[in-house]
Amino acid sequence: MRIGNVVMRTVAAAGAMAALTSIGLTPAIASARPSATTRLAPGSAHRHGHAAKRHPDRMRAPAADTAGLAADARAEAVMVDRLTHQPVRQVYTFYTVRPGDTVARIAKRFHDVAWLLRRRNGGLWNMGPGQQIRVLQWPFGTPYFAVRPYVTDRPQSYDVRPGDTLSAIAARMHTDPLTLSGQNGLGDGSLIYAGQRLVLHHYATHLHRTLVPGVPAERLHTGLLLTDVANLTGVDAALVKGLAWRETQWTMVRGASGEIGMMQIMPFMARWVQRALVGYDLDPNVPVNNALEGTLLLDYYLDRTGRNAHKALALYHSGDTFASHRNGLYISKIDEFRDYFYHHPRAGF
Repeated sequence: MRIGNVVMRTVAAAGAMAALTSIGLTPAIASARPSATTRLAPGSAHRHGHAAKRHPDRMRAPAADTAGLAADARAEAVMVDRLTHQPVRQVYTFYTVRPGDTVARIAKRFHDVAWLLRRRNGGLWNMGPGQQIRVLQWPFGTPYFAVRPYVTDRPQSYDVRPGDTLSAIAARMHTDPLTLSGQNGLGDGSLIYAGQRLVLHHYATHLHRTLVPGVPAERLHTGLLLTDVANLTGVDAALVKGLAWRETQWTMVRGASGEIGMMQIMPFMARWVQRALVGYDLDPNVPVNNALEGTLLLDYYLDRTGRNAHKALALYHSGDTFASHRNGLYISKIDEFRDYFYHHPRAGF
């Protein structure tokens, strides 16, 4: 069974790549994934080497337009950041209840979640025909409409003339000297000279409703998947990612006692989540479903404990809220990982 409307920034990133390539920019987005060490510190490998000596006649001439290359690199970084990490608005559909409809049937029809459907529409305990409710069709495996941000640029250039000052040029271009110098790689004390071309970029972000093709679940990156599921269910994404990392380091494995997948859900709890929260059957062996069922279960425990994360984690781990040594070790590790993902939200993208 596929779920449908986790906002896929993976698709937006692919669109960003194509858009940037079409205008001559070739972005390189570094991937990050937390270390499997106890502290989960994002260490970097330092390589020490000796530069090979070059013959003077074979040395290449330095790049002629360093400022232009720096400006292009900054523009590229800004556009990639905006296109791939700007939150995407959720697109809701209004549905008119028909005779014989139940919350579970509506949820299954739109691949929504019954519990979230109730939360979104005030409970729906007295739902009747003709009533309009908000449904959110989750997009796994099927095409869907989403509002995507895209960035346009209207570059404005100026050729420096004798006697010009940076302040005067900035005023003529309706900006401030700091912005103009920053976009052109001019540091403190940098000089401008006659004939130099200064460029001012005018970026604008637009929202466009577009049809996005369905993405197979096995191609979704786990970091994005957990982030989007957490955001749609209203749970702290860093907490969800920390829990999943503590359980399995984001891998789909079977536990010694039968626990399923990256969220390590017991089979009987998976069936309960499907009946009580989702409203229909989901296969917890599919990564998308496993992430959703585990996140919904954690959210349910958060509701039961007054949004107390430690008590909710204890319930998730052992089924009780006792301050035992076992629960304490489990929670302390998740706190470490949660702190890491809070300060490194793009880790695993």
